[in-house]
Amino acid sequence: PDHVLANHLLGAMYFHQGTLDLAIERYTKALEEAPNFILCAYDLGVAWYHRGNMPEAIRAFRRCLEIDSTYNAAHYRIAIALFHTGELDEALDHFEKCSSLTPEFLMARYHVGVIHERNGDIEAAEAEVRRSVDEGVGEVSSLYHLARFLRARGDDAGAEQLLQRARQFGRSRVG
Repeated sequence: PDHVLANHLLGAMYFHQGTLDLAIERYTKALEEAPNFILCAYDLGVAWYHRGNMPEAIRAFRRCLEIDSTYNAAHYRIAIALFHTGELDEALDHFEKCSSLTPEFLMARYHVGVIHERNGDIEAAEAEVRRSVDEGVGEVSSLYHLARFLRARGDDAGAEQLLQRARQFGRSRVG
């Protein structure tokens, strides 16, 4: 169809069915008609990300940020895509922007910690991961990551306690 919203909705339907190429085609068509349709640009980036094409995902998320530089979800998603391409400094910048725009979104802090770890700053990495755990993320990756830091420092009991929380988290999601 030649209708912006119809193409966006078809793109969403195709995305949820797992037919990413068709979703990308529909989102692209919608954006040809409405280049500032930020939600569609974002959805296009997510589709490209799930397709495994990080350069195209980054391009779509940059388009979102050109439309609205405070679009927090686009900062987070572009940071993830940049992380996957090894562009850690730029990813860190976007995670920091995400965190400043929405401080309660603690997964950005977790990822800041992972980048610090990759850059060899273990103390900063542990502080960020601990912050994400202490302030309520409770997400399994955060718990396992912090447990690794504790175990490396010789705190086996603390590490085991975190791993137990992670196991409980996993069981509560299954039941």
